[in-house]
Amino acid sequence: MIKAVIVEPEPRHKSFTPYWRNDKILQEKFEVPIVNGKFREFWNEKIEKIFLSYAAHWADVKEICAFLDRHSESSLYWITNDYLLNLNNDVAKILRKRGVVTVCSYPAPKRSRRGWMTWRTLNINALIYKGLRPLGIAERPYSIVYYGMYRKDREIYFERYFYRDLVVSTSPRNVSLFKALGVKAHFGTPFYWHAKGSLLQRCLFSLYLEDAFSHSHYTYPANRFYEALGSGVVQLFDRNCLNTFETAGYDISEYLVSDRKSLKQAIKEIGSNYDDHLTRQLRWRRKASAERRGTLQEFKEILNS
Repeated sequence: MIKAVIVEPEPRHKSFTPYWRNDKILQEKFEVPIVNGKFREFWNEKIEKIFLSYAAHWADVKEICAFLDRHSESSLYWITNDYLLNLNNDVAKILRKRGVVTVCSYPAPKRSRRGWMTWRTLNINALIYKGLRPLGIAERPYSIVYYGMYRKDREIYFERYFYRDLVVSTSPRNVSLFKALGVKAHFGTPFYWHAKGSLLQRCLFSLYLEDAFSHSHYTYPANRFYEALGSGVVQLFDRNCLNTFETAGYDISEYLVSDRKSLKQAIKEIGSNYDDHLTRQLRWRRKASAERRGTLQEFKEILNS
């Protein structure tokens, strides 16, 4: 009997796909096999728990459904840290019939009609935290970066903050969306991650924006908060994110901005005493590390339940 497997499609860009990186952490920590296109290898195995973890339109849904049907006695779990992500209809039909535990970074909807879905809320985003040695100022050619996705719910903030010198780390398919919005910025490719870090470490500042939904619905600090903190990058936060970080227990009051003008001013003022401000934010690392340990402990409890 295999205790658990993680079912996911193999992403095209493993080094910057968050769900893939999270799943690799769980695989290495708990020796949980990842099934990505290798369903036949586990076809005749008895499996206690199956964790679904996918956020890709190219997922082989037919194979996933066949695998779930083959293991009709397995308990089902869905791992997701994106409140906008929905299950494929064919997969959802199986989960409605058998029931599923959703392991997620956001609370269950107050009026959810999903009686077949049990919710387990935990800080999945903290899994990705890894403290790296901060680079010196001379090793950082980039001033300010927006490190995050294009989201419809953030368009008002893109228009409010973006300017020509701001670097946007995003996938090529998102660049056309930014340009269609009419914002000006330096659009680059996603920051790839490897054992020693990523290009994020070569930035002085990171601009943290969140969906308007998250202003009033707590979804934990995002992956990009933990990645920037681990990379030793000073973060500046849109002031509408204050509620999220007060709830999380991080004091970001010194680092709030409200528009393009205040963003540029903060870069100038904090940049004149950069090392001091970096030291202050690096104090958050102890808390982030504790959160990561707590999330791993919760996953261990789920695996052993």
